[in-house]
Amino acid sequence: MLGVADAIASEVNDGKLAIDVPALTPDKVPCQHAYVFKLTGVE
Repeated sequence: MLGVADAIASEVNDGKLAIDVPALTPDKVPCQHAYVFKLTGVE
């Protein structure tokens, strides 16, 4: 999750990506309106 230093848990089941979005307090949220996830190593 761009703007968040912690690693984000994810898994792939039956070809579908599931991202475990962390619960963030208002002072930790990188943006109020949208979240962006950078995917690496995806084929």
